Amino acid sequence: MGKVKSFKYKLPTTKLAKVMATTGKITKTKQKLQKPQNISKSFKNKTNEDMALKFVDINSLKKDISNLGNLKKNNSFKSIKSQKAGNKTIKKKEKLNIKRSLLKKKIDTMKELKEEEKVRQKRKNMSVIGDTNPLHDSLPSLESLLENKKKVNCRLSQRSTKKRGIDKAKQRKKKNINDIDLFKRAINDDLFKINPFEIISNHIQTVVEQERNKAI
Repeated sequence: MGKVKSFKYKLPTTKLAKVMATTGKITKTKQKLQKPQNISKSFKNKTNEDMALKFVDINSLKKDISNLGNLKKNNSFKSIKSQKAGNKTIKKKEKLNIKRSLLKKKIDTMKELKEEEKVRQKRKNMSVIGDTNPLHDSLPSLESLLENKKKVNCRLSQRSTKKRGIDKAKQRKKKNINDIDLFKRAINDDLFKINPFEIISNHIQTVVEQERNKAI
């Protein structure tokens, strides 16, 4: 024989269950709810006392659940946010204002990033206007620059480097006096007062050219 399905049915109300547990009598409502004849023998042999034990188990579970509320350690049931906040409470309006401010900041940052990307793309797509040929012609070639460097290095290597001695005290005094005179003249000059940077740059260029000519 194969397995036989056990047909489940609802028990009557609590009052009838108590009567069944005490007297063992079956009422008319119980007769209507009886199982059909094809039920297995093991289920038929169960007494009314076994059925009453189910209600006892349910009551014990209810007591256990009620005792859970009386635990001393309430922190175990709290979340991390509630533990940090403590007993502080924030109003709904304040929460909404905080959320709005955060959303505004996010929107502003997103707009700034998009604008920066647009500017970058425009710079990439920008093309140079005008002919570049005159610029290319004015610039010297790499080969000519390399040749000039080689010539200068050869001439410097050929010359014998001699160590200069220390100038005498009289010579040093003359140089210092000349430098002071030049400084005073430059300060009192009208052109220097108008454009000092241009005059200084021109002076530096002339000095550099003189040193190059000496090296050649």
